[in-house]
Amino acid sequence: MRYFLFVLVAFPFIITAQEGRGKISGKVINRETGEPLANCNITIEAEPTRTITDHSGKFSIQLSYGTHKITFSFIGFSSTTKEILISPNKEEQYLIIGLVPISIIENEILVQGKRNTINTVVQEISAKNLTNIPNMYSDILRSVQILSGVSSNNELSSGYNVHGGTFEENLIYLNGYEIFRPFLLR
Repeated sequence: MRYFLFVLVAFPFIITAQEGRGKISGKVINRETGEPLANCNITIEAEPTRTITDHSGKFSIQLSYGTHKITFSFIGFSSTTKEILISPNKEEQYLIIGLVPISIIENEILVQGKRNTINTVVQEISAKNLTNIPNMYSDILRSVQILSGVSSNNELSSGYNVHGGTFEENLIYLNGYEIFRPFLLR
């Protein structure tokens, strides 16, 4: 009984809330090619209602009864304004809007890039400093493994990584000569 009473009390408010509104839906296309225009701006003059078309160029707007000016705009196309009358006789309307492509003529823009050189970090270890590095072995590669930014798998391996790179990506020079496979150096 309470539910029935609630419906009788709330029903007039539901009807008045729905009253006085109509629906405009449609599709915005390129007039020359017939392709749908996705994300086309749709603005209703003198109302805060705005929307855009979906990926297939379709849209749907609910507006109150009366005459509304609706503007369809898209970058690179001429804008179109339509005056639409929404009345109880025509609550739903379907529109197909064709926008005409236009050329946008602006001053020349020159974009120039600047090439940054790759900053490689070179750390030299002199023979004098090599003797000051704590190391159980007299192996050069094991001495390199204890420097900051260098990590190794374990103490028995001569492979190491510098800042996330692998041992194959690091160059090692010994007395000015590049060592191609330093993990085989003993």
